[in-house]
Amino acid sequence: METPQDAAPERSVPIQPELPAVAERREMRIAGIRVSGRRRRPSGEKAPLQRELRTSGKLWLLGGIATVVLWVALFAFPATADWWTRQDTVLLQRIVEIRSDALTAIADAVAVLGESWFTRILRVGTLLALIFVRRWRHFFAVLLAVILVTAGVEIVRDAVGRPRPFVPIIGSWEGPSHPSAPVAALGVTLTAMAYTLVPSGRRRRYALVAAAALVLILSLAQLYLGVDHPTDDLVAAIFSVAVTVVLFRWFAPEVAFPVTWKRGVTAHLDVTGARGEAIRRAVGEQLGLEVLTIEPFGLEGSGGSTPLRLEVGGDPNQHVFAKLYSQTHLRSDRWYKVGRTILYGSLEDEVRYTSVRRLVEYEDYIQRLMRDAGVPSAKPFGIVELIPEREYLMVSEFLKDSEELTNAEIDD
Repeated sequence: METPQDAAPERSVPIQPELPAVAERREMRIAGIRVSGRRRRPSGEKAPLQRELRTSGKLWLLGGIATVVLWVALFAFPATADWWTRQDTVLLQRIVEIRSDALTAIADAVAVLGESWFTRILRVGTLLALIFVRRWRHFFAVLLAVILVTAGVEIVRDAVGRPRPFVPIIGSWEGPSHPSAPVAALGVTLTAMAYTLVPSGRRRRYALVAAAALVLILSLAQLYLGVDHPTDDLVAAIFSVAVTVVLFRWFAPEVAFPVTWKRGVTAHLDVTGARGEAIRRAVGEQLGLEVLTIEPFGLEGSGGSTPLRLEVGGDPNQHVFAKLYSQTHLRSDRWYKVGRTILYGSLEDEVRYTSVRRLVEYEDYIQRLMRDAGVPSAKPFGIVELIPEREYLMVSEFLKDSEELTNAEIDD
């Protein structure tokens, strides 16, 4: 006779048929050798969603390296600096010949772009905007870019000690001329603003073009006033932009820290573009499922993750449920626990999670523990790694016709 304890628990929601071969043994070939085995975790190759400099970032990196090589040449071979100075002087003398009262007034007005008070206003405004929208990664990226560029310019200026051009100077200046401090300050400021305040795509490209135009206009004004050599402005522009672009591409990549001004819950990540392709690839490689479509699901009831419904290939096609976790969700969990501790006190055994991986492992463990204990719950399929220690996807069975607990009617 079957006792209540022996009886299998009944499920209150219909469950779809079992998915075949989820994270089961798979076959692959490595150097012509046939290998079989589980592959639920990455095996050491690049992460599906990774930081990439892309072509433009690599070009700016090469430009920054070329700038450093030029500086080394100035230290090691003084004759190189003399040759550059002669070429700069020839060009500046030609500019001096076209000076006029009207052009001088325009150059004086444009030179305001390089004033310290002007760039300071732009930087403070950008940082305040980032604080308002709580984009802390971008906030610290701006600070780091400004510090690196400013420190690099000051160190090189003091070390090289290049004098001002040997032409009549009609503008204000301070200290050695190489590299140009005003041009570098404007370059890093405008580039950082484009990467933090303007969403990626066509609008950001327009913003970067506008920033380049302003830096060019300032450089022309500096040359007209005779306060900088052409190479001073060229090196300062390349160095400041290169440092900023490489820093943002590496420290605050767009795929992980997108810039958006749309209203909505900040915990919900964009699953289109590079992140969507990474999800398809990672789920296919680590769980053996072919993802056909990805769509957000039940966003209104979730603030601690990005819930998704994935359509996977089969006979017929089926759906699985997935929850995307990132650094944003880890910070949300920490602040939630801080607020709860202030209101109700700390729980006895509760500690904060140290990484996104720990958070996802705990969620997966609880889900498996509930299922093993006979509690009606979705079957877990595994954890998918997108960015090591930063972004993970927890995949489980999709419960058809289910509804949020807060919306369901509960009876005796």
